[in-house]
Amino acid sequence: KNTFYYGPFPSGYGAKPILKLLQHETLYENGLLIKNKDYNFWINQFNKIKEILSFKNNNYINELTNKMHQAANNMQFELALFLRDGLTYLKKLKESQIIELSQYKNIDVFAYKTDEKLIFATVLFYRYGILINKVNLTIPLGLSVDESLRVFFEQFYEDKILPDNLIVQEELLNFDLNLSSEYKFISPKIGTNKKVLDLAILNLNDYYEKEHLVIKNQLDKASNMLDSLNKYLNLPKLKNIVVFDNSNINNINPVGVAIVYTNGIKNKSLYRKFNLEALNERSADVEYIKQSISKFFSSNKNTKDYDLVIADGGIQQVNEAKKTLKTLNINIPVIGLVKNEFHKTKALIDLDMNEIHINDLELYNYLVQIQVEVDRFAKSHFRNRQKISSLEGKLRNIKGLGPNMEQNLLNHFKSY
Repeated sequence: KNTFYYGPFPSGYGAKPILKLLQHETLYENGLLIKNKDYNFWINQFNKIKEILSFKNNNYINELTNKMHQAANNMQFELALFLRDGLTYLKKLKESQIIELSQYKNIDVFAYKTDEKLIFATVLFYRYGILINKVNLTIPLGLSVDESLRVFFEQFYEDKILPDNLIVQEELLNFDLNLSSEYKFISPKIGTNKKVLDLAILNLNDYYEKEHLVIKNQLDKASNMLDSLNKYLNLPKLKNIVVFDNSNINNINPVGVAIVYTNGIKNKSLYRKFNLEALNERSADVEYIKQSISKFFSSNKNTKDYDLVIADGGIQQVNEAKKTLKTLNINIPVIGLVKNEFHKTKALIDLDMNEIHINDLELYNYLVQIQVEVDRFAKSHFRNRQKISSLEGKLRNIKGLGPNMEQNLLNHFKSY
C-alpha cells in the first residue's frame, strides 16, 4: 500500500517537470527541505501525490494556478515560470483522461497481429484513465505464436509493474500462455474498454503500414546473411541462433549473457543474463561459458527450437560449449567467433573446429555486429551488477543495520 507506480513516461512528455513539481509540493516548505516530521506526516504527503495524479477533480490545478499568479504578482518570476511548466504538463495529462477508466490505477492495452515471421504489437499505458505512453514493437516469431507471446509478456513486465487489467483481443484469451495468475487479461466487447482496445488496434495498423515493408527488407537481408553463413556450416536450417558471452574484471562479479537471433535479426524478448559463480582459475573464462549455457538451457523449455550455438571465443570455448550441451543431452551444433589482440572479430571456428577467415565482407560485417551486440549486452549487465554490489557493500556498512534488517529491506524493495 505504500508503493505507487505511475509510468512509464515517454521521452519529452513532462516526467521531469512533473517530478520536480511534486517534490516542490511535498518535500519542501518555504524553500527548505522538510525534516524531522513523523510517519503520519509523510503518509499524508504520499496520499497527496496520489490525489494529484488521479485528477479526481480540478482542485489542485486551480490551487496551482492561484500560486502561479501570486508568485508573478510578487515578482517571483522564476517560481511562477516553474509552476507554469508543471501546470502545463498536468493539464496535458488531465485533458487526455478517460473518466470511465479513472477508477483504475493501471490499465495496459495490448494489440497484436502476425505477419509471416513477425509479431507486430502496440501497448497503450493508462494511469487513472490517462494515456501516458504508447509503445510499438516488432517481435521475431522464433517459437510458436503462443510461446512467443508468453516469453514476450514475461520479459516485457520483468521491470514493470503489472497493471490491474490487461485489455487484449479475444483470440489472445484462447492461447495457453501459462502465465501466473497475476496477469489479469480481459477482452471487452462493448464500452470504454472496447474503445481503448480499438484505439490500440488503430495504432497497431498504422504502425504496421509504416514499418512492415522496412522490416521485411531487413529480414530479406538477414536471410541472405544466414544463407552465406550456412555455406560454411551446411545445416538443415538456421532459424534461431543463440550467442553466449561473459564479462568480468579479475574474476570479480562475473556475468554471462545469451542473445538470440531469429531469422537473422535480434530477438530481444529471448535475451537472458546471468550472475555467475566467481572462479580464480586461469581457465575461468572457459568455465563461465559452461555456467551460462547450463543456466540458459536449464530454464528454457524450447531447446529443440535452437539451431545453432555461437560461443564468443576460440577453440577452448567451443569445446566447453559442446561438452556442456552433451552433458545436458542437447544436440545443437556449436561454432565460435574469435577476436584478435585488438578485440576485433578475426575468424570463425566452424563445426569441424577449423579456424576460417571470412572473405565475404557482408557476412564478416554481419558477424561483427553479432559479436558487438553480445559484448554490449554482457558489459551492460556487468556494469549493473557492479553498481548493485557497490550498494550492497554500503548497506552492510551502515552502523546498527544487521542481517535481519537487511533481509527485511530486501523483502520490501526486492533489490539493492
